[in-house]
Amino acid sequence: MGCALCTRNAPAQLALGPGIIVASVHDVAGNPISGALIVADGPTERQATTSQAGIVTLNALPLGTYGLRITRSGYEPTGASVRLGSRAEGPRFVSVRLVDTSFSDLRETTAVVPAGTTGDPYVAHALSELPSVAVVRGDGGLAAISLAGTGPDESQVELDGIPIPAGVAGLAAVRFRDALALDRIEVAEGPFVESPALRDTVGGIVNYRTPDITLSPSISAAVGHDSQFGTFQDLLITDTLGRVGVLADAVTGGGENRAQTAKLEYALAPAVALGVSAYGSQSSASAGQTTVQNLAPAYAADLRAKLGVATFEARDYDSVSDTSYLSAGGGSYGEDARIDGFGFSFDLPAGHDLFSAGFDRRRETATFSGGTSYDQTYSTLTLDGDFSLGDAGRLALGASGSSGTQLAARLDPRALITLRPSRTLTLKLAAGSGFATAPDPVRDSGQATAVTAVPETSFGYRATLDTPLRGKNRVWASAFELRRFDLFASLADARSSGVQAGFEAPAQPGGIGILAFAELARTYAYGPAQPYARYAYAGPALPSEQLSGDPYSKGRLAFTYHSTGGVVLQAGTTLFGAGNALTDRAVALGDASLRLSLGKVGAVTLGLSNAFGTVVTDPALAPLYAPRELTLTLGH
Repeated sequence: MGCALCTRNAPAQLALGPGIIVASVHDVAGNPISGALIVADGPTERQATTSQAGIVTLNALPLGTYGLRITRSGYEPTGASVRLGSRAEGPRFVSVRLVDTSFSDLRETTAVVPAGTTGDPYVAHALSELPSVAVVRGDGGLAAISLAGTGPDESQVELDGIPIPAGVAGLAAVRFRDALALDRIEVAEGPFVESPALRDTVGGIVNYRTPDITLSPSISAAVGHDSQFGTFQDLLITDTLGRVGVLADAVTGGGENRAQTAKLEYALAPAVALGVSAYGSQSSASAGQTTVQNLAPAYAADLRAKLGVATFEARDYDSVSDTSYLSAGGGSYGEDARIDGFGFSFDLPAGHDLFSAGFDRRRETATFSGGTSYDQTYSTLTLDGDFSLGDAGRLALGASGSSGTQLAARLDPRALITLRPSRTLTLKLAAGSGFATAPDPVRDSGQATAVTAVPETSFGYRATLDTPLRGKNRVWASAFELRRFDLFASLADARSSGVQAGFEAPAQPGGIGILAFAELARTYAYGPAQPYARYAYAGPALPSEQLSGDPYSKGRLAFTYHSTGGVVLQAGTTLFGAGNALTDRAVALGDASLRLSLGKVGAVTLGLSNAFGTVVTDPALAPLYAPRELTLTLGH
């Protein structure tokens, strides 16, 4: 949770957060420039001067977008834009070249973390428009979230950094989070992810972010009507009063249009803040002849302190997913899943390097109709170092030690090297491993003995090319492979591999923006000698043969027009290959929206989802993809 507090007499720059910006300033010949003033202006304001090595570190920043202004006598002033999207993404590094005043051209380096936005009440719609995120068929054929190419249990879904228990059906992460209550969706892909849960270091994290507390008063309200679930209302109030910051956000309406968010922060001192976040439950929804009800409250208590140049954070959290299924014939089924724990982290910048340490102790439990249940606890200690390679790039090394009730003590290393062969080209190569919790014994009672207490190992690598173009435009491409092993066995239990490429040109006022990307991945499962495959495959024993090579493909093309008068028109389509989570065949989901600014009153937004009227056959997703669904919203 980003902190937006300062004392009554303290300046805004004392607001605390988890973000870190490391800036490197050089001249055109590559020599470091000391004494350059760097001012970061965003959710808060910070400033500092560069060291003899031309390095400056701005830490404890609230998440958000910052404009950097770099000035030094004898040089042309320049700037950069940095997006701090998630702690999971680690520090953001910016390399800036100052041009002597005798030169006329002014150069700028931009580092932006892309984040998804939500255009209607349904998270599943927003997920389908984001690169890397796949809504796949999980246990029982129902929907679950994974990052492209990975299995449903290899990616963690979070709410403001609080892990969401998906349960066996995986519905809590897909259906019972209202996009109206979110500010953005962050994606951190493995295999190198800063997370206390080691399995996430391989698969990655999808983090639903709610709005942050603001330093000044902010009130926004919206009313709307959805052609499928009826009317909805959204009221958000946030402000900072002296030492206290508050936020209350409530979404009400029919169907799944319900959510509650409350945040309270108190500044114990100018550089120490205590925060509490609470998230209410969302309601029920109809899935064909079945009514699904869900209670999904979550809470977190955070302590954040700036100790000199270092930052200390501690968190206690609890997240519940209590789901019941009531069929029209009177049958019922239920599951009660929960994740609770506590952890802390410590970040220490040392010149142009950064050292981090973290600890997390987590308990995951679930109880199901019929009395079956599981209960597992594990602890994780993580150490990381991020080192400068000069103008060549950076090297990040880390290791996590873990143990638990169903996990033997283990050590999992990871590494990330970032190379900059030119000012406009960044190459990243990541490798790492992390445990993947064994399949739940309750998934199949006949396999309970065989599956219980079987830890697995995961390993993966990802090579990424990310090239900023003029302005905020960028082009990227990546290739990855992730493997899961049973007890370090030579036979892989599962393997995922894939490629991705895309281009993004954000729309500027008076111009047109373009987003285009394509992804292709394939996931393989192996013989029933492995616990996961024994569960997934019910046919004759195939001790060493490959069972399947499930393909996954996805692409999107979208255009946005942003007029100088406040009119925003967006149209796009997302293409899914055969075997996707929505249908058994290839399918295209079209979407469009029109936003008309009404000045201080707000805006009118008209949205269209599933424009081509695709019939979605997955029972978990069919209620969310009504043919040609219209949404009309008035307000901010």
